[in-house]
Amino acid sequence: MHCSLYTLPNLHLFLVFAPRFSFVSCVEKRVSSRAHRPLRRDMVRNLEGVHEIGPHGSHVYLPGDAVLALETGAVVSLGGGLYPLPQLNNQPEQRDGHSASVDLNAVVVAEFCGPVSCSTNSNRARHYALDGPATRRYTYATGEPIVAIVTKKNANYYTCYTGASSTAVLDALAFDGATKTSRPRLQEGDVVYAFVKACGCADPSNPSDLGVHAIPSTADEVELSCMAGEVGLQTRDWTSTEAIFGPLLGGTVIRVTLPYARSLISGPASQLLAYIGERVPYDVCVGVNGLVWVRGQPCKADPTAEVRRTVAVASCIVESQEDETQEAMMQRVHSYFPVE
Repeated sequence: MHCSLYTLPNLHLFLVFAPRFSFVSCVEKRVSSRAHRPLRRDMVRNLEGVHEIGPHGSHVYLPGDAVLALETGAVVSLGGGLYPLPQLNNQPEQRDGHSASVDLNAVVVAEFCGPVSCSTNSNRARHYALDGPATRRYTYATGEPIVAIVTKKNANYYTCYTGASSTAVLDALAFDGATKTSRPRLQEGDVVYAFVKACGCADPSNPSDLGVHAIPSTADEVELSCMAGEVGLQTRDWTSTEAIFGPLLGGTVIRVTLPYARSLISGPASQLLAYIGERVPYDVCVGVNGLVWVRGQPCKADPTAEVRRTVAVASCIVESQEDETQEAMMQRVHSYFPVE
């Protein structure tokens, strides 16, 4: 089994047993009018120009609650569930009982209930995201990797199902090394690993100097891409086995909850993929949209090995959603793949 490790811009690490990758960025949607209420005075200055208004990790924010206050020129990466609102008036910051003038450019508010997670990306910028409920539907965010299923083909593009409220389109030439004569010939039902391409739509309520791209929730279709160079990764021809994005042949696609999908990428559940890889050779691609592609490696001595491994790995990943500890994960893996 070949194991590759990738350091990504907005997620710590993605351990994968096929040359694929994943990372997170961006914000979207609207929030309730509660976002316009006065800021609390318990701001904590964390990085230059970035103020954490409340704790992250354990505190549950309500829709419209202020999470961050950003000064002009502040650089921060925002994930799903967080939305920046521009501020026309400066807000005073309290320091040791004295008021200090702070030029606030925007206040980041929560879109739905949930705790805020914080990490550091490869550019040393803080990445904040709101962990939504397991039943929430996926919303597009620029740069996020997803597993998509082709539902309609055209001479110039493919329409793809992603599990979001709207479909996405994939240009027929949006593959590394693709030309008009040498490009993937996808059919309806084929699976691809792609990322959400940055949308050129301008949103006047979103200040451009925040360094955040947003895809409006009202967009009918969102564009996908399989060109790794567009997200700063090393390009490989789409026909190569080392290609990061592209068509996924064989295997099966399973659906998991959105928080569990992100945990498989960079959270505690990512160790589950390593446990399984120690017992059986397989390939996996995890999309933050809750779709996971799995394929067991074939065996020359056993023509049924690929199918059996695919089914076993897929079932193990799905059932491990209920495991709360690493020990429980290891026991489940052992039950599926006992040491001979």
